[in-house]
Amino acid sequence: MYKIQEELKEWAEETYNFYLPLASTLNMDFYTQSKLTDITDDKPVELMVIGINPGHGGTFLKDRFEKSEDLLLGNTYKGKHETIQKWRILTNLRSILDFAGLGSMLDNESQFVFTNATFFSTHDENDLVGKEIKSAQLESIQYTKKLIEKIHPKHIICLGGKNCTDLIVENTKPLLSDLVKLDYGVIGDIPVYGINHTSSFWSSEEMELVGKALGLAFSIDRENIDISNFEKKMKTAVNDFKKKRYDRDNIKLESLLRWQYIYACLNNFCEYQLHLEKAEYQNDWVRFFIKDSEGRNILKLALINQADEKSIGITYLEKNQCKGDNFDSLVASLQSIDKFSPYITSKNKVGWIGYLKMTNRLKDTDLFIRETKSLLSDIVSHLSSM
Repeated sequence: MYKIQEELKEWAEETYNFYLPLASTLNMDFYTQSKLTDITDDKPVELMVIGINPGHGGTFLKDRFEKSEDLLLGNTYKGKHETIQKWRILTNLRSILDFAGLGSMLDNESQFVFTNATFFSTHDENDLVGKEIKSAQLESIQYTKKLIEKIHPKHIICLGGKNCTDLIVENTKPLLSDLVKLDYGVIGDIPVYGINHTSSFWSSEEMELVGKALGLAFSIDRENIDISNFEKKMKTAVNDFKKKRYDRDNIKLESLLRWQYIYACLNNFCEYQLHLEKAEYQNDWVRFFIKDSEGRNILKLALINQADEKSIGITYLEKNQCKGDNFDSLVASLQSIDKFSPYITSKNKVGWIGYLKMTNRLKDTDLFIRETKSLLSDIVSHLSSM
């Protein structure tokens, strides 16, 4: 038996005896994440990743662990171990580390450990509230710190701020100024890096910059990192990041202005050339009445220009109506014009009689406007005559 495994058994017993009664009282599930039984004395742990807490949620499971040693098996229930490398938290971290050629550090659970600042499982970070839970969380951090002492990894990455990095390390300094979060501190003689949680949104240029910075840091952190020298060595990567972010922001602004222009043109076309009456509208969407040959309102035509949705849709007059007798013929008519798709809600109500995404159609702006005006004319003509 490896000495480290004997020490981890002692840690598991102490940790289990702390968590079990509290988890029962608070009615919360608890567990750590990766398997610790593969760690050996002759192969040091290269990297420990610490999250805030398990994010599955759930109530107390008295049968999760029959004995304290089961805690060493990680996220396991009734003998089945989760394959953690495919979780989004870690696939995103791998993408970041790949920029420094370090993604393979996450491959082997004998040299890579994924754990948490607290082992109490909640659906999200906001559930770590309330006097009793907060008190238990703050007390539980000592067992994560003891795990760090036992394993003594070469590097630690903390995902998140106040409920992770700030609990592990008292004093940190930013390695990338205020450009992107990359905090640096030390616990004992082990370097600790705090980054934004990898379940949150990261742009590709943020991943690249943090990845390259971690690569540099890992290569020199056997000694305390000198922030000034580190910034000098990262100057080229930082300048590349700023340029890419500037270019991305310019492209985003150009796209925003382009769609605003298109949206205004199509709105004016519907109102002043097709003579449609506005039924309801906000800044980024509008619905027009479609009338029959006798001037009665029969349907609504929607133009949508939201950040993540550029589309045209046809609805009934009332939101989420049941299917009318002519639903099938309306759908068929729209599909004869273009690739409109109906949408039926989970309550078997009609969300859209027909819905058409427009984003992937935009290449030449003027051509797109002409083609879309023709499409809108066809929609009104077909549906008004039914």
